[in-house]
Amino acid sequence: MKKRFVAAVCLGVVMGLTAWGLEAEAAKKAKKGKAKSPAAQEDPLPSSAVGFGGGIQGKVVAKRPNEVVLQVEKITEVWKANKAVDPKSLLGKKVAVVCRVEPGKRESAEAKFLNGLAVGRSVTVEVKHTAGNSLTLIRIPK
Repeated sequence: MKKRFVAAVCLGVVMGLTAWGLEAEAAKKAKKGKAKSPAAQEDPLPSSAVGFGGGIQGKVVAKRPNEVVLQVEKITEVWKANKAVDPKSLLGKKVAVVCRVEPGKRESAEAKFLNGLAVGRSVTVEVKHTAGNSLTLIRIPK
């Protein structure tokens, strides 16, 4: 029993030191500019854009599975159901556009669309803010 306890404590210490070492290494890479993740490229959603519903046009600046980061260039449409105080506050911002993904189901048309976009491409999409710091893709362009 005593040996098991000592082994468990040693294992915990080793795992903790390993995690600490990995965090320190990631911090060094980030400082040097080598580790640039798409998440770091998005701007926080302005509070005046919370509840936005409508169309936006922008350039893809980063990609992740089922998600792109758009640099918003134009607000193409504001829906009647829009709840944002100032939709134009999105202009110039880098916002994450995501699609709904249901586990265990086939890839949706929205996911295929987002995954097929290339960085640097301009695109117009219809989105809605439901929660968090991202906009949800509602309709793909025709």
